[in-house]
Amino acid sequence: MTFITNIESAIQQTIRKELARRADPAKAPLMQAYAKSPLPFYGVQSAGQAEVWQIVHAQYPSLDWDSYTSVVQTVWFEAKHHEEKYLALRILNGYPKHRISRAIDLYETLLESCWNWDLVDGIAGGSVGRLLLKDKSLESYLVKWSNSENFWMRRSAIIGQLKLKRQTNAELLFGFCGKMAHEKEFFIRKAIGWALREYAKTNPNAVKHFVENMGEKLSGLSRREALKHLN
Repeated sequence: MTFITNIESAIQQTIRKELARRADPAKAPLMQAYAKSPLPFYGVQSAGQAEVWQIVHAQYPSLDWDSYTSVVQTVWFEAKHHEEKYLALRILNGYPKHRISRAIDLYETLLESCWNWDLVDGIAGGSVGRLLLKDKSLESYLVKWSNSENFWMRRSAIIGQLKLKRQTNAELLFGFCGKMAHEKEFFIRKAIGWALREYAKTNPNAVKHFVENMGEKLSGLSRREALKHLN
């Protein structure tokens, strides 16, 4: 995919230059192995990535909608190193005025191209939930994702409400967990346990009841994760 215009190219070049300046070749292979990414790493950890984002934001404190979506997609899809995708996510979340309902289609586009857990979780586990807090009708996207053949999209459906606490649609959450409980995919089983564990901080009795009712239908991994702080 090609989205590059002048502003996209300028931001992309700034990101690459600043990440390269902070590169740590000793950390790079360790970070790549941990993320299980096919892309190489510069070896720039979160603090260094935040510095790069601050430089970008200082240069471009505001972007109109078209520039915003184009920059995010350029940095994301043209990434040559994994940290460039992290910077795309910082841009995605760094302009609050664009945290609006139609942004869900951009989030979906990024999620559909994901191939590892940290990128999926960065979008579905945080960005999606912030939109749901503003527009509950977007739950229809979670339902759609839950029926996807792509297990990363199904994982996104499960963890899409991860941080919603009392505003979690429990019926939807338990429905997803029950529907996917039979799956053997590690990242689905882990997501079920993670989402239930987070919701248990708000409604422990509901989670206990769900786990008890599921019985052996729920994998040991999902059960352990769900009840980790309740036993």
